[in-house]
Amino acid sequence: MAWNATLFHTLLGAYAHQMTQFCQQNTITIGISVSGRPTHLAEHLVGYCSHFIPIYLKTDENSTWNQQVQRTKAALSQAFKHQNVPFARILGQLPQEKQQNQIQVTFNLDMTMAIDLVDLQAQIIPQPVTSARYAMGLNVIPELDRLHFDLDYNTDYFKAETMQEFLVNLIELLQGALTDSGLTDNHYI
Repeated sequence: MAWNATLFHTLLGAYAHQMTQFCQQNTITIGISVSGRPTHLAEHLVGYCSHFIPIYLKTDENSTWNQQVQRTKAALSQAFKHQNVPFARILGQLPQEKQQNQIQVTFNLDMTMAIDLVDLQAQIIPQPVTSARYAMGLNVIPELDRLHFDLDYNTDYFKAETMQEFLVNLIELLQGALTDSGLTDNHYI
């Protein structure tokens, strides 16, 4: 990326920016899943083991896109320093009334590995979601030539039309960032 960032930094920064615009505030806490285990301790582990870490992100409407991405990188770096402490353990130390609804917005970049199947083609099939665990969660899946955005949301809080507009605005933000950066290869978005 022209702004010295990974796809994860870029997408999380855009999501944070879009969320703060949507919520009309300049800060947001977004939960991301991490393993929280050093590789040498998990190499023989079988199963899905992860926990959330909260990422506290600030946006500034007067900052450049590069500044937003750099703030996102710094916030992630700070949060990863404490990834070995499960968020649930921290919540367990709080009084009962403060344990509820601590993370309501989530983000995930699902870097699935391509499987080379001789004479077979595979594709991702969207899973129908009948309930949402959080108010809103964005899962992004890179495919061969594009990004697949999967937005789960609680229908008690949001209407389908509102969430469709949210996604359209997020994609336009990303496309604008690519154009403004001088990048011409925007085949993902």
